[in-house]
Amino acid sequence: MNDASSSSFTDLGDGYGKDTWKAFYRGNVIHGASTSSFQNLGKGYAKDTWKVYYRGEEVSGASPSSFRVPK
Repeated sequence: MNDASSSSFTDLGDGYGKDTWKAFYRGNVIHGASTSSFQNLGKGYAKDTWKVYYRGEEVSGASPSSFRVPK
């Protein structure tokens, strides 16, 4: 993860992480993710205030406020 700030990096688990400026999945930047609200939901899913992600990719049409991880 050459793009991560080591002083502010937090491992969120399941391949997700974030620093002050960027969110990551398995070392790749998740472009457009809001790091202040970014969180790992489990089973490959994550969300921020604006979007839901699966394995680092945006889930089209998913609403972060009502999204539930599939069982």
